[in-house]
Amino acid sequence: AFKPSCFTHVASLRCAPPGTMSSPLLPTDEQQIALASLRTAWSEIGLPHAEAEEAITKLAGELRSVLSRTVEGEQARKAQLTADEASLRGELSALSAALAEPASPGTSSSEPPLLRYRAVISEVERLRVLRDERAAQRSAAASSLHAILLELSTGTPEEEQTRSTAADADEPAPEGAGGLTVELVHRLRQRLEAAEAERAARLERLAALRAAADAITEQLGTKEEAGCEGTEGDGASYRALSALEARLDHLREEKKRRLHVLSQCTEYIAELRHKLKIPEEQHPDLPSPEKDLSQQVLVTYHTEIERLEALKSERISELIPETRSRVAALAAELHVSAAELAAAVSSDGGDEEQQLYDLEAEERRLRERQATTVKLFALLSKREGVLQQRAEMRASANDPNRLLAKGAGVARRLLQEERLRTTIEKDLPRMNKRLREMTAAWEEEHAGERLHYDGATIVSMLAAQEEDDARIEKEEKARKEAEW
Repeated sequence: AFKPSCFTHVASLRCAPPGTMSSPLLPTDEQQIALASLRTAWSEIGLPHAEAEEAITKLAGELRSVLSRTVEGEQARKAQLTADEASLRGELSALSAALAEPASPGTSSSEPPLLRYRAVISEVERLRVLRDERAAQRSAAASSLHAILLELSTGTPEEEQTRSTAADADEPAPEGAGGLTVELVHRLRQRLEAAEAERAARLERLAALRAAADAITEQLGTKEEAGCEGTEGDGASYRALSALEARLDHLREEKKRRLHVLSQCTEYIAELRHKLKIPEEQHPDLPSPEKDLSQQVLVTYHTEIERLEALKSERISELIPETRSRVAALAAELHVSAAELAAAVSSDGGDEEQQLYDLEAEERRLRERQATTVKLFALLSKREGVLQQRAEMRASANDPNRLLAKGAGVARRLLQEERLRTTIEKDLPRMNKRLREMTAAWEEEHAGERLHYDGATIVSMLAAQEEDDARIEKEEKARKEAEW
């Protein structure tokens, strides 16, 4: 039987050595059937024998070429599998480092390349999915954190730097080692939670500031001030907080100013009503500053002051002697000398308004002195009592008949005098020292104004008393020495 070389070559080919693959590339009987079919077809069409052999030779060449290309392709595939495996193992190592996740394909180097490749690609694809999940988690947390930090920092000197700096800039890059770990994502989420808490706290602070500002604005009866608009749009930014705090500070200062003005008005109105002896039932009701501080309230108080001052001008001739009498009583109580009083208050005659103005100014000055020197004048009064006792004791000591008296009470009286002398000698220096300290403090608080007592400064009065005591003590000592 005829067997062309092409089919002989094909029948001898195997995909693998015996034992690894049982089926031949093309069974012999199939080759015989195919060859017989070809010859029958060529015979039927009348193809010459030489041409048929030539066709079989050509077919054999084509089959060899197909097989050669297949072999070469599979050999190239093997090389590509080896290269791809190396590349995938590099990717696997990078993914494992970025995710901090263990990666094990579960194959050894002795296994065929295709099995190793499939094991590695399977592990790589698993970590790619995990990478994408972690990357999305990191990106979402970082993006939200950046937005909140940007909102919170708007308006600060570091604003521009914050705008261009990612919230996770201090963390490893996502593709770097440790860049997609569970711990990193957890840290970002913790920072995000802290930023959200800070934002919530700042929003709460802003709400409280707005409520306080609105309450004062309503109390002052003023509209929203220019420059405050737009802070709502800044969210929880530093700029919004600063602007609102500045606005509230301004409103509080204005409230404080108006309260101070109305307090002065209230005191002045009360003073005028008292001086003019206006009955309480004739006092018009004035709005309470605690409830209303609007401009209209200020106008109401000023209107009442103008009314009372007009009434005061009508009754000025009655008020001058009354005020002069009060000033004289205060001057006597505070031991103000006539010369000091005359220097501060104009005499009778001349402009009545000026007289009343001077008298009222002096009355305010003396009442302020009275309020600030209560303890000092109480100590001066106590000192005067001690000096009076000492003067009486000295007068008694100079009585020539005191030692001639007889009876049980004489010795007791002399003992009491000695005890009193001892007390005076101890108390008087302490009083003088304390009076000097109190006087110096008062004069310092009143811009160096000298505090007088019956025309002399208290310091000079104390010095004169101590000099007089020293002189008397010296004379007494000389007298006793002369008697010896």
